[in-house]
Amino acid sequence: MTGYHLEEVMAVYTKNQIMQLMSQVGFPVNALDIGSSIALAESGGNTDIISRSNDVGLFQINLPSHPQYNAAQMKNPVENAKATLAISSNGTSWRAWCTAYSDGACGTRGGKYLGAGSPYQKFLSGSSPVKTKEPLTSNTTSNTSSSLGDSGSGYGLIVAYGIAIAILMLAIKTRFGYVVVYHLLLLSLFLVVVVESKFIAQSLAPLGSDLLAANTSNSPGSESMIV
Repeated sequence: MTGYHLEEVMAVYTKNQIMQLMSQVGFPVNALDIGSSIALAESGGNTDIISRSNDVGLFQINLPSHPQYNAAQMKNPVENAKATLAISSNGTSWRAWCTAYSDGACGTRGGKYLGAGSPYQKFLSGSSPVKTKEPLTSNTTSNTSSSLGDSGSGYGLIVAYGIAIAILMLAIKTRFGYVVVYHLLLLSLFLVVVVESKFIAQSLAPLGSDLLAANTSNSPGSESMIV
């Protein structure tokens, strides 16, 4: 390595300087954003900081958990970044850092790994967390909710309603006749529409968008391109 070392110039690093340092020690490009964000969340970019739990340096390497390192080494940003490269499996897993969890406490308070609200996320360059090779936990929750979940389960529930109504109508027809069946069928359909109105609206939305687009393209003054 030629030229001056970053650690000789300053004790507090910016995000760009942390990313440069990470690249220098061998981190892959796709790990630079999340890694530098975790460093800022852990130490604020301070290379000399030592926590009460004996976490040292830029990435706050925990010495009791990693006795192969010492405080003097970990105050050196290059050595600290090299240790981080090893502990994070070349930037593919950040589970050793509590700021990678939504509770900021390594999941001990019910937080999710790389979950929404994780302390590191406010330092990310992009609008969403960087994806890593390690799969996230399977019990993540969606940001949006609906009465039916996805469309597949919604259609299945509608079919189940139809079968249940058909069986009920057959039983009632046998006992009371067609007039009662007719009115109960109308009532059942009304209840299905009311209960599942949100799902029905979501299912019909693409059709409405297509019709609107077709009307717009055929309206006077609209331009079309012949390929």
